[in-house]
Amino acid sequence: MKIELLGQTEASSTAKLILQPGERVRIDPRARINMKPGVVLEAAQEGSLTTPEGIDFGVMTAGIATYAAAPSNGGEVWLAPPWGGVMEVVNIDHMPLDIWSGSILAADPGVRLELRFQTLKGAPVEQVAVCRAGGSGEVLLAFPGALLKKTLSDMEQTIVPLTALAACDAGMRVEISMQPYSIFHAGGMKFIDLNLTGPGQLVLSHRSADPISTP
Repeated sequence: MKIELLGQTEASSTAKLILQPGERVRIDPRARINMKPGVVLEAAQEGSLTTPEGIDFGVMTAGIATYAAAPSNGGEVWLAPPWGGVMEVVNIDHMPLDIWSGSILAADPGVRLELRFQTLKGAPVEQVAVCRAGGSGEVLLAFPGALLKKTLSDMEQTIVPLTALAACDAGMRVEISMQPYSIFHAGGMKFIDLNLTGPGQLVLSHRSADPISTP
């Protein structure tokens, strides 16, 4: 599978999936989908990964998986998030990825999705649901706001709001920041600050009306 990101804005974004002959790719059935003639949508019964109320990782939440299957001459599928927002393609061949927010719109069949609970000692809620993507292949992620990537070297640290963390390499250390955390946010939502330690890469998501900064 080859993924091409087309228009990318907070209001609207589109990705084109180019499938090889006979290739199957797992997709989120809630996404806005358009396909070339010959591409078939298939449903497959798989183990259900139930997430806590209010947590939504898209394709991993249901026992019924949806696949787009290409004909013998290949095919193309266009996807858009059901709520708008921007998308990011991540290759996880070398490092599993922890997804903290957003949804998984598409994943190679070789990608394994596992629900985990990250312990954040000292937080109002110490168990946070995280989706770990492992195995081999690419995942297409969708987030509600603009994206900012940051790469940390060995033992380098940065502080980010929990509400802004979209994804990070699974090998990174994630802890509650020792600084006093705020109890207010845009719209009155409570949030806490996280301290992340490298090496690794993290992806932050924020709406244009709600800027974030990382030291």
